[in-house]
Amino acid sequence: MPRYHFDLRDGDAFVLDEEGTELPDIESAQMEAAEFLSDTVKELTMRRSDPSGHSPWPLRFGSRNGLYFY
Repeated sequence: MPRYHFDLRDGDAFVLDEEGTELPDIESAQMEAAEFLSDTVKELTMRRSDPSGHSPWPLRFGSRNGLYFY
């Protein structure tokens, strides 16, 4: 079974997945990547350890009326 590695970009560098995950095919790897990203965003959102209230990840979302959430 193929082993896929999910490396996470941190600025200009990558945090390497040294172990990897055995999955049957590329479609399974794509699904695993989507789940990993979803879980990572949830974890980072909940962490919010910065007392200034800034989010630890560079993404904003909101409406076009200028109201954004970080």
